Amino acid sequence: MTAHTISTSMSRVKARATRTHHWCRLAIGAMAVALLGVTFSARAATISWTNTTSGNWSVAANWNPNQVPGVADDAIIAVAGDVTVTASSSVTVRSVQCSNHLVIASGTFRVIAGPSVLQGQLWMTNGVLLSATGALTSFTAAGPVAANGSGFEAIGGADISLPNLLTYSKGASCVGVSWRVNGTGSVLDFPGLVSITGGTCTAVEIQAQNGGTVSLSQLVTLNEGLISFLADDTNSAVNLGSLSESLCTSRLNSFEARNAGL
Repeated sequence: MTAHTISTSMSRVKARATRTHHWCRLAIGAMAVALLGVTFSARAATISWTNTTSGNWSVAANWNPNQVPGVADDAIIAVAGDVTVTASSSVTVRSVQCSNHLVIASGTFRVIAGPSVLQGQLWMTNGVLLSATGALTSFTAAGPVAANGSGFEAIGGADISLPNLLTYSKGASCVGVSWRVNGTGSVLDFPGLVSITGGTCTAVEIQAQNGGTVSLSQLVTLNEGLISFLADDTNSAVNLGSLSESLCTSRLNSFEARNAGL
């Protein structure tokens, strides 16, 4: 093989290597663009209710853009008129701002970040759960609340405030129901609640754990039925500061504080 032939072959190899290097750079660039696209699409979005009549939360056509709000989204419900939005299956959203009415008809309705405020009426059917999770997460229902037979949980520093929940009845269902807080700074605050009627089959379990607080500051009366209270661990508290009478005759109420709970 001559020196010229070797030189020519080497030039071809270098050219192929250069082309391969360019293709690699292009491929890496395309992958980066694709990954950026995934990152952008995963960012929180604001999804707004557009149906001017009552409708179901889970129908994409009721929202703009046409998608049901998910775990990374802030849901906005603010349309003119007497509109009710019904959540008939479990929902998890970043937050919700609602100036209309909300029905939680099935499963769990959960918010996980920032403040959520409901200005209209809140109806919760038997056996459903309203949940707030995470520090600085809050859910406030400023309007009237009907929640007989429903459960509540505030976890990891979250807060649920229902100032216009006035009375509560567990009912005859044997499905277990709990009001539960778990974690320092977690609060259930029902400042307007004056009476609780316990269950006939299972108890209403009201529990504060690991530094959480259940505040029932205006609760006066425990009516007939099964009700249990538990404060477990340091700084956990169930506030029953105004309780003055229990009308329970044939069924038991239980009160327990353990591990330095209050």
